[in-house]
Amino acid sequence: MAGHPIGSEETVAVTRKTLLRVAELAKLTLPPDEVERLLSELSLIVEFVETLPDVPRSRRRPVEGPARTRADEVGETLTPGQALRNAPAQRDGFFEVPAFLPEAD
Repeated sequence: MAGHPIGSEETVAVTRKTLLRVAELAKLTLPPDEVERLLSELSLIVEFVETLPDVPRSRRRPVEGPARTRADEVGETLTPGQALRNAPAQRDGFFEVPAFLPEAD
C-alpha cells in the first residue's frame, strides 16, 4: 500500500487480486467463502484506518507509559542442522526459497 500515505485523498482498496496474491505468497489456500469474508473484513479495517487522520487532535489521547519490553536474554538456540532439518529445500547450509520478486528490467 505504498504510495498511499495515511491522510492522503486517495483511498486504498483491498482487491480480490491483491488478497489472492498475498495468500499465494503466504502459501495459504483460501476457500471461496473465506475470500469473500476476508475481503469484507479487510475493507472495513482499511476504511477505519483511513478515518484516523480525521480525528481532531483534541480528542486523541497520548500513549501512556513506555512500551512493555522484555529483557534481551540469550536462550537456547538451534544448530544450523536443527534449523534446516525440516526445510523443504536448502543449499550450502541456507534455506532455499522460490523467487517471489519480479525480475528487474
